[in-house]
Order: sequence, then structure tokens, then C-alpha cells
Amino acid sequence: MLKSSKIVILTEGGYRFGLGHMSRCFSLYQALKRKVRNVKLIVHGDSAVEKLFTGKQISYYNWKEEYKRTIEFLRNSDIVVIDSYYGDRKFYERFTKYAKTGVFFDDDLRMEYPEGYIINPALNAKMVSYNFGSNHVYLLGSEYQILQKTLWRRKRYHINEKITNILITFGAADLTGTTCKVLSFLVNKYSGITKKVVIGRWFENKAKIEKAADNNTQIINSPNPVRMINEMRKSDLVITAGGQTLYESACVGIPAIAVLTAGNQDNNITGWNKAGFIEFAGKATDNMFFDNLERGINLLRDRKERLKRSNIGTTLVDGKGVERIVKVLLKG
Repeated sequence: MLKSSKIVILTEGGYRFGLGHMSRCFSLYQALKRKVRNVKLIVHGDSAVEKLFTGKQISYYNWKEEYKRTIEFLRNSDIVVIDSYYGDRKFYERFTKYAKTGVFFDDDLRMEYPEGYIINPALNAKMVSYNFGSNHVYLLGSEYQILQKTLWRRKRYHINEKITNILITFGAADLTGTTCKVLSFLVNKYSGITKKVVIGRWFENKAKIEKAADNNTQIINSPNPVRMINEMRKSDLVITAGGQTLYESACVGIPAIAVLTAGNQDNNITGWNKAGFIEFAGKATDNMFFDNLERGINLLRDRKERLKRSNIGTTLVDGKGVERIVKVLLKG
């Protein structure tokens, strides 16, 4: 495909939507821009997302409702990429009919998509029963996981002898309040270990978290993607939810303890647990949650165990997923 091609990406991000879709679409946008001049990213989001993700060809508006405006961008496009949890098949057909090729991100077999490419970068995506017919091309599995640009050329992580730094991160909002629960537990049980706590942009209990902190707690407020990965690289263990951070920690080679904070994380956590990369603590509301958390930390205090987990993670996620997708879409 020539540099003169036209590609449009449609997605969403913000307090209501989270940042997962926007993060991977922005990385895809960056990778495509290396090959194609005309790549447009259109985002239904809010002002906070606009500050995090900037580019010359990014527009922020409700592309689902401002239909005519979106169509003007889509006319005569070679590829339209849609990453959204909203709308049925007719909704997708409305936009893909203006492009030669449709590309659809799917995380949970949400529906039967129009003709085109289906990308599911989850670890166990190949176990999903996709059977939409011969008019689809499937890019499935963690080899197609899209990570932020700083991880495209990853640096090998050094496994320290002891756990001295634990990174706690539960997304941009942490609606379940898990951050404070985990921090309070660590302050009580592991006061000598440095706790690095990420407070996301939409946290509503920041004061409560700060009150729970001890002298070995570092508060990290709304880090940009580069700082987030740098903090991860300086840590010995990550305690996080079951989403995108597990793929980032696997790529870096940092062992993780996963906490289920939403129902759509279940398959992801199951896949990583079966692969042997993570320890699973359950839900923060489970009766055995803190026992599971303590068991996981104590198990991963063993350097050999962390080294084994690190090798599993880096084998499954190498940071080159977006390059593979671009190569397929542009056919070489």
C-alpha cells in the first residue's frame, strides 16, 4: 500500500470509556504514520484524553452522532479501523461502506462483524470460536498485542535478588477502590518495602490513599505513558487489574499479581494464570483476598520464581504486535 493511501481510525476514550481503546489506537496511529501520510484518528472523548494524546491528525468529537462529519473523513478511504464497544452490525456497516477495507477490534466475540480484518490481541484469543466465514482475516493472540511506543523496542529487565519495590496500579479511575485496600495491606504487612502507588486521572479517593501511605510509599499522580513504563522497569513486582497492564508487565518482564476488578477481565486473567506468568489474588471483596495477596508476594520473593515468570512474559509479549498488524494491513 502506497504512502498516498488514506486510513481512518475511530475509537473512544475518557472517564466513561476508560483509556484502553484509545491507547492501542493511538499506538496503531503512530505506527501507521511511519508508512502512510494520511492517517486520521477520530476520538469520542473528553478534555483529559486530549491532553494525554496529541497529534496533527487527531480529531475529538462524538463521531457516532455527528454522522455526516464522520462520513466526510471516511469518503474514499482505503482502510477504516473501528475500536468500540457500542453499536450493532448496522452501526459498523454504516461506516465501513465508505472504505475499501474494514478493520475491527474485538475483545469478547461481541458480534458478527462485516467483512474485513478482526483483531483480538488477548493471550487466549485463539481459543475463541470465531466462525464468521471466509470473508474475514483473523489476527489473534498476544503476538498482535498493541503496546505503547516506548515498548516497541523493549529493554531487558534485571531481576533483583530481593523485592524492594512494588508498583500498585489500577487504571485511570479505580472505581472499586482496590488501590487503597492493597496499599493499606502492604503498609501493615510489608512496611520495609517501597510501595509505588499510581493515582489515575479520575481517582475520587486520593485523600484516603494518601492517608493510608507510610514513609516508604511514593505517590505517582497521573503519569504519562513513558513514565509509567519507567516506573514499572524500576519495580520488582506489579499488583494490578486484569487488563492492559498485564501485557505491559509481561513485555518488560516484571512478574505480576492480578486482581479481578471487572467481569470482562476474567478470560484475560485466566489465560495469564494458566500461562504461569501471574499470581491471581481474586476480587478485593473476596474473603481470602488478603491471604491470596500475601501468598503471592511471598512466593515471588524467590528470585528464581520471578526469573521464571519474567521469561514466560517476555516470550509471550515481545512488543512487536503493532508492527505485525501494520505489515498485514499494508500487505508488506
